[in-house]
Amino acid sequence: MTVNPFSTELAAEHRRDLLRHADDYHQAKAARPARHSARVGRRMLRIRPVSVEDVPLLADIFDQLGPASRLNRFLAPKRWLTVDELLDFTDVDHHNHEALIALTRLRGQPVGVARFIRDIDDPTAANVAVEVIDEWHGRGVGSTLVALLAARARCENIARFTAVTSVGNTRARQLLAKLGSVSVVARDGTTVSYRVTLPAAELALTRRLRPASASAGCVS
Repeated sequence: MTVNPFSTELAAEHRRDLLRHADDYHQAKAARPARHSARVGRRMLRIRPVSVEDVPLLADIFDQLGPASRLNRFLAPKRWLTVDELLDFTDVDHHNHEALIALTRLRGQPVGVARFIRDIDDPTAANVAVEVIDEWHGRGVGSTLVALLAARARCENIARFTAVTSVGNTRARQLLAKLGSVSVVARDGTTVSYRVTLPAAELALTRRLRPASASAGCVS
């Protein structure tokens, strides 16, 4: 087989160009200021209860979670949400199952969702879960969501949150600590179970979040 020296030289030059362009891209990316690095105020977000019409918004939030965020949320690799899962996530009765979604005020972009589901065996406890899209990590979205969710929970006579997270998920542990007294219930391999005792509800936080269809409570 005859090797064309010109083809070999062109291939090498092409490879050098690709490497140089890749290096230029990484340097330019590092030089750019990080997007959405500042913490958000509550006025920058609109937080409301999830409704059955929010399937596309919840699917959009999931699509903007990276592999690590999905692993932390679902405790297993997850490539997509099924239609049944999306329907379950929006089938919220605002009593035993509450969910709050955060959207940007200017564009209505969904950036996070938090929910609790009451424990069947212990009506005064509920499991909590939070999702915030990767681009908005570290801006206080999760803290805002869980604070309002905890207030809603106390209106529904829920005194404790429970959560199961991966052992290395320090962000979740820090988030739970903002809600109340945290204790470790159990460790099982790569997961850890927490219990959080909630403080008394702040009625002012919950009145504007309470949907008209929900049962009575925290309304004066």
